[in-house]
Formats: sequence, structure tokens, C-alpha cells
Amino acid sequence: FLYYVSFILTFSLLLGCSHCPLKSKHAVAFPLNKASVVSASAKTAAAPLPEDANPPTKVVLENGMTVILKERHDSPVVSLQAWFKTGSIHENEFLGSGISHAVEHMLFKNTKKRGIGEVAQEIHNAGGSLNGYTSWDRTVFHLVVASRYFDTGLDVLSDVTKNSLMDEGEWQKEQQVILREIDMNKDSPGRFMYKIFWNLMFEKHPYKYPVIGERELFSRLTIEDVRKYYHDRFVPNNMVLIAVGDFDSSEVLEKIKEAFKDYQPKSLPYVFFPPEPRQLASRTITVERDVKIARLNIGYHTVDLRSPDLYALDVMAMILGQGRTSRLYQNVKEKGLVNTITSYSYTPSEPGAFILFCQLAEENIEVAKTAIFAELERFKHEQVTDLELERAKQIVLSQYLFSGQTVEGMAGQIAGDYYLTGQLDFSRRYVEGINEVTAAEIMAVANRYIYPENRTHVVLKSHTKKDESAAVTQAAQGFNFKDSFVKTTLKNGITVLVKENFSAPIVSVQTFKLGGVRYEKAEQNGIASLMQRMLMRGTKNRSANQIGRASCRERV
Repeated sequence: FLYYVSFILTFSLLLGCSHCPLKSKHAVAFPLNKASVVSASAKTAAAPLPEDANPPTKVVLENGMTVILKERHDSPVVSLQAWFKTGSIHENEFLGSGISHAVEHMLFKNTKKRGIGEVAQEIHNAGGSLNGYTSWDRTVFHLVVASRYFDTGLDVLSDVTKNSLMDEGEWQKEQQVILREIDMNKDSPGRFMYKIFWNLMFEKHPYKYPVIGERELFSRLTIEDVRKYYHDRFVPNNMVLIAVGDFDSSEVLEKIKEAFKDYQPKSLPYVFFPPEPRQLASRTITVERDVKIARLNIGYHTVDLRSPDLYALDVMAMILGQGRTSRLYQNVKEKGLVNTITSYSYTPSEPGAFILFCQLAEENIEVAKTAIFAELERFKHEQVTDLELERAKQIVLSQYLFSGQTVEGMAGQIAGDYYLTGQLDFSRRYVEGINEVTAAEIMAVANRYIYPENRTHVVLKSHTKKDESAAVTQAAQGFNFKDSFVKTTLKNGITVLVKENFSAPIVSVQTFKLGGVRYEKAEQNGIASLMQRMLMRGTKNRSANQIGRASCRERV
């Protein structure tokens, strides 16, 4: 699930704008149907999950708004998030226009009590961060502030969700901003390719449309359209508000009730999702552009989050293409056929897809495809090993634990659990479901979904422009870091900083050394990056494979 955030961020290049990354967790589903488990292979030992001594609580207000609260007192910060069940697939008469994304942009502009620029400035003045994102099935606004500024954060979040003015003058300016973003997507090989891929894979379902919208359809939107959509779908009975952090739940709940007391519910417009017809023949398209690195996308139609097949598909994706010990890395990348390669199973609220993606030299396209298809066929005839199963299950467990490191990560996990499944602790149940997966189940789903007639693949030949990346920073106030760390200098001069944090049952170790471009000679430019890559290639005591197998958070 959260292990796939890097791949889901790839979707954001296509689906939305650069300032609103798609942070939704990948595949989630209802608990595994125990009756469906095939017992032809022995299960690997399931690692015990830590109990939550302070589980989140849920309250539904009179106006239909769901409030989820989770106290966490290890750091004096608070995360507030507002999740609206409206995204690009809910746009009805505006389908394909990206109007959900447009509303997300406009909500940060001005309100009845805050002028242009004052919304973000108020949070920044409190040392916090504020942002939002839109995906296929949701629009989310999130902020992080020091706990002493909780009232400020709540007032800002409630104000933008309830009282956005949707000013026509601001809309004229913002429309041009989004149009430029749409045009930029065409210039980015990654965004351009994903748009083609999803449009080819889905013929009827609204997944075929990019979240940011098609240029022609978006250009037709008026401020009246945006206001109507805002008032129709951004309503309390279509919203989940979550707060995680250093506060008292009983006090915070009363503040939330007061902040949203005048937020009136409305009947939601009915949204029909046309079922995607069964794919009966392989779909292939090759696109030529002025690029230097070729790209290959391969996808197979699979299941939605309700299917018990979800778990085996996820484990299969991890064994196939996640990390240095994965089959694709060992048998395709290590042979020099591709530069990068990965696989993941995307199972949202509607039927999703099993997807592979790689970057490679143009002359290797055909031989790489042959090698990839051969690895997929292996799952249909050979059972995965116990070692591969155990590694995949440990990855899921570690990511479940890592997701709770920050208040923002924990809030996103809990909100996503409830939003998609109605269960506050689904991520825990997901780990348990993964631990039930057997080798026989993986073989079964491979035969059920991985076959040529169900395949879509897109080839983009060549590369001129690099995708841009945005750095996200957060300010912290009111925390005494000096008292929280223990500093020790070893006899060999190494400085060791240690901080105890019992909010999650994990240990994080990082090393930092002076180096990089600043210390390189002109004729050795890039040597630091090369050295960093070689560190994982083996030591006197461990091979590269042994290093990879020992890590549940491999970085490739």
C-alpha cells in the first residue's frame, strides 16, 4: 500500500498539478475472505502486529460530517485533513474537464473573511504548511501546525472548505495557470505517456480522463460551473475531517463542532460509473517523440478494492518488481536490458490494473519485452519461493509501521482507511490479509489476469526534457531539539546522535558524510553519485543480494 507512494506520485505528474502530489495510498480492500484462501502452499510466519494503545475515534456530526480524532503526544504538532469524496470520476456533466482539480485550486484563493494570499500566509506565519491534492476519487486539503496553533489551523481549514468566494477575477487568472500546467504535461514524457496509457486501457470508465482535465473541455468551464460543482459536492455529508496530534480529543471535538455548526448538508448528485467492457484483444500503441530514453508501460485489467484477489496481486507485484532482489531487477535490469523497472498493483474503488513500467534504450525494447513477458509467465507455472513470500510480507509490515512516523502520515493512513473501506484500522487488517497469501494463490491470480488478450502496452521512443520535482518543506516551532537528542563522539571521530521515539515500533538509522558535487574535481564530476550507487553493490562481508534481502525499504 504506502510502499507504492513513489509510483503513485508518478501518476500525479499526469493526474494533477505539481504542487498537489497524489498522496493516496495504493491498493486497499476489505479483509480477506478466509474461505477463498487456497492452502496448497505453506504460509510463511506472520510477524506480530503492535497493538494501538490509543486507537482513533470517530464521530458523525448532525450535518453528516465524519470526524476522526487520534491523540499522539510524542511531538507538539497537529495534522488536520479534510477529505471530500469527489474527484475526476465524479464530475458528471463536466466529465473530463478537471473541474474537481479546478475547485481545489480556487479554495485557497479567498473567503468571506480572508483576502487573496491571506489563507496560506496565516498558516505560514504559524510555522505550518498547507496544501491540497486531487485524484480520481477524492479531493484533499491538509495542513500541519504546531499544536499551540491548532485553533488557527482549524479556523483556516473550516473557512476554505465552507466559505470560498470563487471570485471570477481569480478564476480568470487561475484558469490560465491550469492551462499552462496542461500544456506542460504534454512536454513531460512521463505525463504524456501515462495519459496515453490510461486512455488506451480504459474505453468507457472515467479513469480514461486525466485528473487535471482535457484542455478543450477545461477551457469551456466558467466560474458559474465551478461554483455549482463546489456547492453541489463540497458539502459536510460528503466529507471526512481527521485530526492527529498533540491535543485533547474532547476539547478538540467541541471546537470542530463549533467551527462547522453552520455548514449545511445537501443531497448529493447521483454519479454513474459505466462498467468497463472486458478486454478481448491486446492493445498496443507506439508513440515517437524527440526523446533520448525510451519508456514502456504494460498493464492488465484486474480488480477493485473489494476483491479477495487484491492481496495475492499485491504480493505478486512486490516479488516481480519491487527492490533489488525482485525478479525484474535481477533478470531484466541486471542484464542491462533496462535502466529502471518496477511493477505495482493499483486497486482503487473501481476495478484497477496490474502495471509494469520501465525506462530503457530504444534498441532494447523488443528484447526487454520478451524478458518481461517471460517473467510474468513464470508466475503461472512456478510457485514463488518461501523466501520471496516472506520478503514481500515483511515489506508490507515495515511500511505499515513506517507510515505512522509522522502525524501527517498517520492522518493520511487513517483517513484513507476509513474513506475507502469504512474501517478505521483497515491498514492493520491489510497486513493480516497479506500474511494469509500463499504461493498457490499467486499462481491462481497470475493465470486469472495475466494473459495477452488482457494486456495493454504503450511504447514511447526516445527523451529531451526531465520531469520536474518539487521539494516539500515543513517548519517546526516550540520543540526543544537540544533536549531530545543525545550526542556522542566516538574515539574514531564519528558523531552519533540518538533520539528515543516510542510512537512507532521501528528504528531508523541514517549516516551523513561530507561529499557531493561541492568536493568533486571538474574532471571527476559525478563520481560521488557513482560511489553512492556502488555502496549497495556488495561489501567484504555481504553480496548485493544479501544486502537487498536484509532490507525492507530498499532504494533502487
